[in-house]
Amino acid sequence: MNATRWSSVYTMVLRYVDIRTFIALIDDDADLDELRLSTREDREVDLLLGQLENFDTVTLALQRDTMSLYDVRILFETVMEDYPQAAHYLSRSANIVQQPNFENGVCKIQNPLSGQVSVGESESVGGLRVAPLEAAVADKHETYAERALKRQRRVPSEGKFLDCRFIVPTSNICERFFSATKRAIGDHRCGLLPKNFESQMFLYANADMWGMDDVQKIMQANET
Repeated sequence: MNATRWSSVYTMVLRYVDIRTFIALIDDDADLDELRLSTREDREVDLLLGQLENFDTVTLALQRDTMSLYDVRILFETVMEDYPQAAHYLSRSANIVQQPNFENGVCKIQNPLSGQVSVGESESVGGLRVAPLEAAVADKHETYAERALKRQRRVPSEGKFLDCRFIVPTSNICERFFSATKRAIGDHRCGLLPKNFESQMFLYANADMWGMDDVQKIMQANET
């Protein structure tokens, strides 16, 4: 629901703080006096605003196209460190994570320093593995003995993986689209055919790619 979005709450609290000084200048208003916050409550508002500002920066960062799964994990780990109550929603094993082994595996591929891939994670990301190069691509200047010694000194590895930057986290744009879809269908459009509803929401999601001129051209083409 929109009421639970950090950005909406943050904007509301920020607006109050901006006009708080002007509210204090209003005298002789009994109705307003009943709504005024106490000094203690104002301090709590200031504290809340600071927390909401942190959450808002995280929300905006999640909307960047350059965010990787590992970047998101860094943000979530930082939030959980500062706000432990968020661990229920943001931890690696939270209910919202559909494939924890796959997500953790991709995060470790994107940043090998974050830990060794476990057996379960390795199986989940097996499709991203790149086969090791064959001996045919070895340095042609190496002798047979040099290649043998080099192979002996080489540390066994699990193999290399594809560049996983193409695997992006779920965007807030998707969440907003789902919210808009839920709001659009409502109780009065339950009888709408799925294909018609999909067409309407497709146009809504791509509103920047068409205009009234396009609609007029289509209508004129259908009339001829």
